[in-house]
Amino acid sequence: MEKILTGVLTSNGAEVAGDRLRACEKVLNKYGFFFPPLYFGTLNIELDQPFTTPDIEGLFIPQNEIDQVAPGYAEWWRLIPIISVNGKKVTGFILRTKQNFHGDGVAELVTEDLSSWDNIRLNQGVRIKIIAKIEKST
Repeated sequence: MEKILTGVLTSNGAEVAGDRLRACEKVLNKYGFFFPPLYFGTLNIELDQPFTTPDIEGLFIPQNEIDQVAPGYAEWWRLIPIISVNGKKVTGFILRTKQNFHGDGVAELVTEDLSSWDNIRLNQGVRIKIIAKIEKST
């Protein structure tokens, strides 16, 4: 099933989010996430409608694996696949963590290297349409 999420780009999380991704790179590589092609940071999209994810399946990385490479984060990660951004097919994921720092009103996207996104014009304030691949837990 697909879920359409819309909102406004508020920032690219290349600083704090990039640091978190770098710290956990070995764990992410184990699950098939490689930088590049993925971008060391996130795009933060302020959503028009909240997107709650407790019953949505996605790749789940348990807290003990993250603690092995980045002690102190005290969090698990769930990565929900996305299919496209503004009509362009992409490889990417919505990152949700135990803390869900931004809350359900923001989608934090881990995506392909942004240098390949020239035709999307990703500037702060631009409208974003995300199509996510949703599987419900049973």
